[in-house]
Amino acid sequence: MTPAADRAVVGAPVVSPTAAVPARRRGEWQRARSSLRRNRLALVSGIILVLVLVGAAFAPLLAPHDPNEIDILNTLRPPSLASVHPLGTDGLGRDILSRVLYGARISLVVSVVALAMSTSLGVTLGLVSGYFRGAVDDVLMGLADIELAFPSILLYIIALAVMGPGLLNIILVLGITRWVPFGRVVRGEVMAIREKEFILAARAVGLGHGRIILRHILPNLVAPVIVVASFGISTNIILESSLSFLGLGVPVAVPTWGAMLNDGREVLRVAWWPATMPGLAIMLTVLGVNALGDWLRDFLDPRLSGAE
Repeated sequence: MTPAADRAVVGAPVVSPTAAVPARRRGEWQRARSSLRRNRLALVSGIILVLVLVGAAFAPLLAPHDPNEIDILNTLRPPSLASVHPLGTDGLGRDILSRVLYGARISLVVSVVALAMSTSLGVTLGLVSGYFRGAVDDVLMGLADIELAFPSILLYIIALAVMGPGLLNIILVLGITRWVPFGRVVRGEVMAIREKEFILAARAVGLGHGRIILRHILPNLVAPVIVVASFGISTNIILESSLSFLGLGVPVAVPTWGAMLNDGREVLRVAWWPATMPGLAIMLTVLGVNALGDWLRDFLDPRLSGAE
C-alpha cells in the first residue's frame, strides 16, 4: 500500500494539495484581520478611507446641492447641522459639502490612474535595470538621478504650463514622472533576488530571461510594490491639490480640493470654513492612506509578520 492508502485505512483524512491553497488563503485573511484589529490607527484610517470612497462614488446621490450652483444671497454661510448647508457656503454661495464630495472624485481618480501608470512604468524599468545591469542600468538610473535632482513641483508646473491644464494632462504628468520611487525600489529588490539559489538553478536548467523574470522574480516584488504604492496615493493627492491650488489642475468649473483651498484663501480673514473643510478632507485622506501604508509595511514584512 502507498502511504496515502495506509492513512486512509487507519481513518486519517487525506488532504488534497489543491484543498490546502484555500485554507492557506483563509489563514492569511484571518491574520490580516487580526493584525488590523490590533492596530487601532490603521483600523480608523481604513474606516475614514471607506467613507471617502463611498462619498466620491455616490457624490451625485449624497450631495445636497449642485456643486457649481451660485447663490449670491447665501454667501459665506457658517457651518451648521441644522442648516441646508451643513459645512457652510463659500464666497459665491456654493455648498461646501457638495463641492468636497465632488472634489474627492477628482483627487481619487487622478491619484489612482496616475499611480497605475507610474507603477507599471517603474516596475518595468526597475526590473530591466536590476536584472540586466550594465549599460542599461547606468542609463536608467542616470535618468532617475536627474529627475530626483530636479525640483519635482517645478517639473510639474513646467510640464503643465506647456501642455495646458486638464484632467488628462495632470494624470499623464504625474503618471510619467512618478516612476522613480518604484524603479529604485524594484531595482534594489531584483539585484538581491537575482543572486538567490533558485534563480541560479533556473538559469542552470536553461530557462530564458523572460520566464525567469515573470515566474520567479516578479511574484517576489508584490509586497514592496504594494507598500510603495500605498504611499504613492497620498503623494498624488497632495500633488494634484497643489497643482489645482496654483490653477494648473482641472478646469475651474470642476470642483477640486486644491481649487477650493485657493478660493477659501481669499476670504480666510472673514470666514475660516471655505478653506478649512477641503483642507481637512485632504489631511484626513492622506493620513488615512499613510497609516494603512505603515500597517501594510509591517504586515507584509516577513521579519515582522512572525511576531504577530
